[in-house]
Amino acid sequence: TGTTAYDFSGNGKNGTYVNTPASTTGKIGGALLFNGTSQNIGNINTSALPSGTSAVSMFAWIKTSTTTRETAVSYGGSAAGQAVALNVNQAAANGHFYVDFYSTYLDSGVTVNDGLWHLVGFTLAGSTTSITMYVDGTAYSGTLGSIPNILAGTNMQIGRWVTAGAGDTNPYYFNGSIDDVRIYNRVLSATEVKTINNAA
Repeated sequence: TGTTAYDFSGNGKNGTYVNTPASTTGKIGGALLFNGTSQNIGNINTSALPSGTSAVSMFAWIKTSTTTRETAVSYGGSAAGQAVALNVNQAAANGHFYVDFYSTYLDSGVTVNDGLWHLVGFTLAGSTTSITMYVDGTAYSGTLGSIPNILAGTNMQIGRWVTAGAGDTNPYYFNGSIDDVRIYNRVLSATEVKTINNAA
């Protein structure tokens, strides 16, 4: 409400609306609709988010039909390997979901820009290049080019790329709806991911 986007997990990761994304029907209750040019949620408290080479799981429900690169959720620093993002159309206009660690990324090979809701995300055990990506509860394993070293405590964005204006000048604003962003400091099991997917 107002200018504040509230974190309903109870962990106090509230954010501030930038150019006021519109409210819309979500996959789980309400969601936010971003215009792809100027809207996002910023000023999110990143303390205690997974950082360095520790374990991390990151998920969000997204709905989009764009064919240009866009970022749903991101946080971290502006050097190679220091940021993490859930992206669409990263390397090509293929509609695929990508996980990006800023200079090392993976393509899920799964199209998600069909205008329908999709649960996208990943799990990473930490200190490893082995990653498991998920789309709608189905796992896709892959190998990163290097071990990520996420810089937390700095910046987090919903609806745009976190390092815009620093390491990358393009904010890659999200054009579509985002709901139920989740970040964990552990590796979710495949069963837990399916539970999140099936609960919506």
